[in-house]
Amino acid sequence: MAGRPKGRSDIAPKVRAAIIRAIDNLGTKKGKGLDQILAEQLEKDPISTLNMISKYCPKEIEMAVTKTVAQDMADEELDEAIAIARKEEKTTSQENVH
Repeated sequence: MAGRPKGRSDIAPKVRAAIIRAIDNLGTKKGKGLDQILAEQLEKDPISTLNMISKYCPKEIEMAVTKTVAQDMADEELDEAIAIARKEEKTTSQENVH
């Protein structure tokens, strides 16, 4: 019989919650957020830090892609798509400045 025994709780969510609490506590005590902590670790030991971070990234991503041709869109849909693209472009350019 493979896998974990029936009725046994999954420990991963408990560990994740404990890690989040520890990071929050460190941020409160030291005045550092997770982004600052990760930045310091990336400077000290980039390979180990990236290996650690990768464990919390999704292994698979489901995505649906729909091809839409501008000629097939109603004027309102096209206006909305342009507005969204401009907003995303503005957000991206502001993030690159910081």
